[in-house]
Amino acid sequence: MPQGTVPVNEANALELTELPGVGETTAALIVDERNRNGWFHYPEDLLSVRGIGEKKLAQMRELMDLSIKENESGE
Repeated sequence: MPQGTVPVNEANALELTELPGVGETTAALIVDERNRNGWFHYPEDLLSVRGIGEKKLAQMRELMDLSIKENESGE
């Protein structure tokens, strides 16, 4: 993990709790949303996660890494 950032598209729930304002419940909801709907491409995509609003997103924005590693040519 790059120092100071959390790889939102790859992190497990425990790693996601490193984001400000993200506890175990919100982290689990982020993982669930990612599993159901795919990667987060923009910070605003996280607004679809229950418990994340504009204020929380603003706190998290600087620490989020939304890059996607393309291991295989799948989807």
